[in-house]
Amino acid sequence: MNDAELDESFRNPLDQALTRWAGTLEHQPPPDLAHVPAEDRRLLGAVVSVWQGILDPNGQGINHCAHTSYLVRNILKGVAGIDSHPVTVTVDLEFANRGGTRVSLGQRNPRIRKLANGYPTWTGHEIIYIPQWSVALDLTAGQVSLLHPTLKGCVVYPVAVRLSVEPRTGTSFPAEVIASDIGVFGQAVYTVGRANYSYREAAQWSAQQAELDRGVAHAVATLEEAGFSSD
Repeated sequence: MNDAELDESFRNPLDQALTRWAGTLEHQPPPDLAHVPAEDRRLLGAVVSVWQGILDPNGQGINHCAHTSYLVRNILKGVAGIDSHPVTVTVDLEFANRGGTRVSLGQRNPRIRKLANGYPTWTGHEIIYIPQWSVALDLTAGQVSLLHPTLKGCVVYPVAVRLSVEPRTGTSFPAEVIASDIGVFGQAVYTVGRANYSYREAAQWSAQQAELDRGVAHAVATLEEAGFSSD
């Protein structure tokens, strides 16, 4: 993806789809989340909604997998004591009903690079693994809709995969990609890479982390006021 395409991807319109997906979690969850206790699914839906408010997916949020991972992991921990881990991955996707279109997310050796407008971006892809649920969660999978002309306008939901074992470096696992109003839209293969947090080397990371921490604190307080608590 060139710089112009990356710059455009920061305006991915996924708010409605994320809201719809989060709203299904308690009563009509995706199959790979059905085993998670209903109260935990309700919490996850609330966390996704709060994340949307903190890191606007219509702006920069959907393309900021590392920021999303940081927020969601720390909110889950702060509200309910649920531990989760960041996982660096590459993702190979194929969309049979779009002429066999193939796209990928993440590089094997991610790095920071600047867009034409000077904005720094990270070339990797980070998802979350939640051991308590045995679930890998990719909340920013929706950015694939801007990686190829034939995918334009296709609104892809987050990807959740129930795993039998904790993801390890070099292992792979498949996933179905679901699109709004379409259903199964494509197939993905996630491959776990070596942990890579090179985005923290950006000059802006310290300030970004401080802002993210403020967002986490606000989100935790908001959810506790709404009745979510580890007590």
